[in-house]
Amino acid sequence: MRKLPFIVGLLFIFINTWAQSPHGEKLLMDCADCHTTGSWVYAVDSSRFEHNDQTDFTLEGQHQYTDCKKCHETLIFSDAQSECFSCHTDMHNTTVGTDCARCHDANSWIVENITELHQQGRFPLLGAHNTADCSNCHTSASRLEFEPLGINCIDCHRQNFFETTEPNHQQAGFSENCFECHDVNAHEWSSKGFIHSFFLLNKGHKIDDCAVCHGNNILEPISNECYSCHLDDYNEATNPQHDDIIFSTSCEQCHTIDPDWQPARFETHDQFYFPVYSGSHRGEWNNCNECHTNPLSYFVFDCTNCHEVSKMDQEHRDESGYSSDNNACFACHPQGNKEGAFNHNNTAFPLKGAHTSTGCLECHSEGYGGTSTLCNSCHSNEYIQANDPKHSEAGISTECEICHNENSWKPSDFNHNETGFELEGGHSGRQCSECHQGTTVGALTECYSCHQQNYEEAENHLTLGYPLECTVCHSVTTWEESEFDHNDLS
Repeated sequence: MRKLPFIVGLLFIFINTWAQSPHGEKLLMDCADCHTTGSWVYAVDSSRFEHNDQTDFTLEGQHQYTDCKKCHETLIFSDAQSECFSCHTDMHNTTVGTDCARCHDANSWIVENITELHQQGRFPLLGAHNTADCSNCHTSASRLEFEPLGINCIDCHRQNFFETTEPNHQQAGFSENCFECHDVNAHEWSSKGFIHSFFLLNKGHKIDDCAVCHGNNILEPISNECYSCHLDDYNEATNPQHDDIIFSTSCEQCHTIDPDWQPARFETHDQFYFPVYSGSHRGEWNNCNECHTNPLSYFVFDCTNCHEVSKMDQEHRDESGYSSDNNACFACHPQGNKEGAFNHNNTAFPLKGAHTSTGCLECHSEGYGGTSTLCNSCHSNEYIQANDPKHSEAGISTECEICHNENSWKPSDFNHNETGFELEGGHSGRQCSECHQGTTVGALTECYSCHQQNYEEAENHLTLGYPLECTVCHSVTTWEESEFDHNDLS
């Protein structure tokens, strides 16, 4: 009787073991849903198992025709993984990640929209890159490996950058952002796509050869001043001759950037020199040489080329100091019209006496601005050449107006009476040099200093010892009548 419970226990264990599902505890389906009582073979026709409904992995495309065992290597179905790489070998060696569905679908491994997929990445394929062979950038593409690359131009084109010599990009310090000079749509390295925005290349500057300006083949930054490129043009210009006139080297003051430097308009002429683009002379001329008749020097100008001398003489017949000299014309008509003509009498030096008939250039030989009003500045030669008395030796003041006036140099207005030695009687009407022998400095007032010869030649003056002071006996009226009183000696 003791053997019966033991046999029952063994039978119970055997039955439980036989009844346990080989598909694992997670599969809770009734065995009859897939199997029949006639065989454990999976009965597809009678199966009520729906993979799409009862699992989280929908069978699409090629997965519909794949043998279950390819994915479910064991009878425990829950052990199968849903990630692609769990069943499919990563031919890309992790270079594009593990999410195969980014590029592939369940129908085929062939990827037909590579470009579209690339556009969604870090480096959209634009321009010439859109038609480039993958292996040009992804060098191991033949092994189906597409390692991540840098997205900057220089990351792929560094060798092109360093090998370029015309111009030498490295020496010139060019940017490594190639698109600043090159067009991404181009299939060659032409720099026509370069936007020269800091100095517009249009009209006369519309050039294709960088070396025209950047002659050193390095393309280092150069000055954008016209003169820095057009020095030869400036020096060789002859109509007018720029370097002779000392024209401004800021070419834009007269020229546009149109080809051949034309048209040229020197409009600052009105501001700094003479109004020709405005005022009475506006539209009255076509070329500079109509006024500047000397092509070698534009400092020279000719008013009489248009304004006839005979006609101007007639119009100015009542004008004091008139001269048909071109500089005189400009001095009186600085704005080129009758209104506002220069009037010398409104200056600090009104023209009076002989000055009214003096030509302008006699005083303004060095120009009209800042002319001195001091007599000696114009009459220094007269001062030096004067001999009666000799002004320079006598130390006479150079302020001519003390003795002279504008009407004439002679007679002098000098008043000798103010010196303390009145010129009266025999002293009046005499020439200065009769008393002042070459100088007026330190002249003596004693009679004997001038009349020594008269004293010595007079009868008895020396023998009798007459006084040397002539005024004791004589007056300044005459020497013949002596006023000597002998009783004065007692």
